[in-house]
Amino acid sequence: EAPTLYNLTLSCRDSDGVLTDSFASYFALRTAEFVNGSFHLNDVPTRLRGVTDAGWWPSSGATAPSDAAIVSELLSAKRLGFNTLFKPSKVESQRWYLHADRLGLMVVQGYPCMRGMLGSANHTAQYRPIIANELKWMLLQVGNHPSIIYWSLFQDGCLLRSGAGDEAQAERQRDIDAMAAILQ
Repeated sequence: EAPTLYNLTLSCRDSDGVLTDSFASYFALRTAEFVNGSFHLNDVPTRLRGVTDAGWWPSSGATAPSDAAIVSELLSAKRLGFNTLFKPSKVESQRWYLHADRLGLMVVQGYPCMRGMLGSANHTAQYRPIIANELKWMLLQVGNHPSIIYWSLFQDGCLLRSGAGDEAQAERQRDIDAMAAILQ
């Protein structure tokens, strides 16, 4: 509800002490895990009250028309009593996650699945290297946002479980974001 975000500024200076480059961002510390079937955020049992957010904007399609529109949508979800948004079909812009971080919303990030990847185990196996590469990109792109509390790898029939490689993919995700839970 009220996250603690820490501001961070990194500066590079040359040997004369002249500023040559700087970078400003923020970070947060959090853990997310399931303990005996109960979700815990920062070791506190937390009830997830969520809704699916398809990320579609009437005036602009898949891209938010403005930051104000993003904030308005996220605040509407909070006013309706939701604390969690499920993003099953797309990875949002960095701006969207920044506002979710700042407003204290939790995000369950799904893997955006192409319907052509569904089918027999052989069909799924054919796409496994592509899927692994896309998941890695997704994690590197948005994995540092503290609002993302867990990753959903297998939803809506996507990434059909074939057994071989499923746990390995989950491990690759844990290597990049060890603090978020992974729903398999």
